[in-house]
Amino acid sequence: MQGTLRFLILFTCVYGALEGAYFLVPDDLLLDIYHRCIISVGADIIRFFSPREPVVAIANSLRSGGVALEVIRGCDGAGVAFLVTSAIATFPARASRKLVGAVAGIALIYLLNETRIIGLFYALTRYKPWFNQIHVYYAPTLMIVLGCIYFAWWVSSAKRQRSGAT
Repeated sequence: MQGTLRFLILFTCVYGALEGAYFLVPDDLLLDIYHRCIISVGADIIRFFSPREPVVAIANSLRSGGVALEVIRGCDGAGVAFLVTSAIATFPARASRKLVGAVAGIALIYLLNETRIIGLFYALTRYKPWFNQIHVYYAPTLMIVLGCIYFAWWVSSAKRQRSGAT
């Protein structure tokens, strides 16, 4: 019980610190990151799979016809990345194992979020009545669940490595 309580307290502190640091990042810098790392990539992927889709990446939004999907603070997957990173950082394992796990987790969350953004774009342009449900409920929940599954897999892998080393 004591180990679990320690984990939960440390997890909460690390998560709070990451969220706090995130909100210190200036909006202009985030908008530039969103354009370069999320929006432009998303537009390229959409153009690859739907060459006739007149999608453009403008600032922090994907635009096509009269539709614009805007990425703002909180829509970047950072919250889920912070959850996974905090869980890995506070779990008892070697620092090198934590680093690899956190980097892989962040990469996974980035890919999931990019997929989410592209899916939301298609929902907005093709299935507009579904957009709000997907945006507010299904996609965020799925990202959190997949982040938790990744963490559980990472924990079992870390435990196997530890038991194999003794």
